[in-house]
Amino acid sequence: MVCRTKNKEARTKDWSGTRFASESAVLIRSTRWALALIIVLMIIAVGCAKPRKRHQLHRVQDAARTDTVVHAFDTHMETRLVDRLELDHLLRTRHMQVRVVDGVVSVTGEVATPLEKERVSELLHGIPGVIDVANELDIRPMR
Repeated sequence: MVCRTKNKEARTKDWSGTRFASESAVLIRSTRWALALIIVLMIIAVGCAKPRKRHQLHRVQDAARTDTVVHAFDTHMETRLVDRLELDHLLRTRHMQVRVVDGVVSVTGEVATPLEKERVSELLHGIPGVIDVANELDIRPMR
């Protein structure tokens, strides 16, 4: 009987050791499944979310577009436009004023030829952010 008791104790120890190892594996396995389930649910939630309606998007855009932001952008654009005109060797000596309001550029002043007037429009249209150019330049031949 002594032998049986020892074997029984040995079996109990082995069985409890495997039980703990088994519980640990089950815990790890269930944690993995839980994380996988959470990830799948998040993907479904994002994929099935309703897109915003157009009027809601316009409200957000209008709220973000305040007068100070637009003015700062227009001022920065004016600086880029004037720099671009000053880099052109034909237009550098002409007297022109540039004004930007909501991406629409207004150019006033004097140029010597119709080609110079057309060149100003082409240069200004090439600047990013320019929506339209109102070319109000006067043509006055040089004397």
